[in-house]
Amino acid sequence: DNSYHLMLRQGVGSGFYNALMDCCKRMDIPLEGVHEEMGAGFMEAALAYGEGVRAADDAMLFKTVAKIVAQRHDKLITFMARWSNRADGQSGHIHVSLRDEQGDPVFHDPSEPRGMSRTMRHFVGGVQRLLPEFLILFGPTVNSFRRYQPWIFSPVAATWGWENRTCALRLIGGSPHSQRVECRVPGADANPYLALACVLGAGLWASSRRSSRARNRPGTSTRTSTRSRRTTASRAASPRRSNASTPRARRARRRSV
Repeated sequence: DNSYHLMLRQGVGSGFYNALMDCCKRMDIPLEGVHEEMGAGFMEAALAYGEGVRAADDAMLFKTVAKIVAQRHDKLITFMARWSNRADGQSGHIHVSLRDEQGDPVFHDPSEPRGMSRTMRHFVGGVQRLLPEFLILFGPTVNSFRRYQPWIFSPVAATWGWENRTCALRLIGGSPHSQRVECRVPGADANPYLALACVLGAGLWASSRRSSRARNRPGTSTRTSTRSRRTTASRAASPRRSNASTPRARRARRRSV
C-alpha cells in the first residue's frame, strides 16, 4: 500500500521532478536520481560521486537549485533535520572511497574477510573514534538533535556494520571500485564542506598513522530502551576517547592554569 502511494505521488509530481533534473543538468550538478521516500513530501536525491571539494560544491548547489525549482512550482523545500515530530528525519549521508596515487582503489582486498582492506579498517576506526567530537558539526542546531532517535534509520551510537542502515557507519561491499563507507550521522542541515572534511580528515588521520581500527560491530545500533541506548553509546565511545579529553588530562590542564 505504501509503495502504491509512493508511485502515485511520484507520478503526480513528475513535472516538478523533471524540472529539477533538467535544471541540475544545465547547472552541471550530477543528480543521478530523485524520488519520494518514507512519506508524503519526502524526497531522496542521489548525487554522483565527485573528487574532493567538488562533491561538497555539488551538494551545496543542489540545495540552492532545489529551493528555486520548488518555488517555481509553488512548493517549499526545507532541509531541516526534523521538520515534524510525527515524521522521520532528513539526512545528508556521505559516501566515501579512497584511491592511491595511481588511481587504484584501496578499500578492497580480496585476501581479507568481506574484502575489507587494512586501510579501510583503519579509516572506519578513525571516523568511529572521532564521531562524538564531530557531532556538533554533523548536527549544528537544536533541531538537528531531534533527528537522532531510534527506529527512524538515524544512528544513536558510534557503530558500524555491513549494509546496516541503523549504524552510524554503513559499510557497502562490492567490486574494488564500488566498495565504500557511508557516514549516516550528518543531517540534511549540515554544512557539506565541514561534514566531508570531518569524515575524510578522521579517516586519513587514522589510515596514515594506523592508530585506530574499526571495532564494536553490533547487529543493529537501535535499542528499545533509553538505558540500553546510553550503555551502547558509552561502550562504543569510551575505548576511543582521546587523551586530551580524559579526566587525568583535564585535571592536568586545570593545574597548569
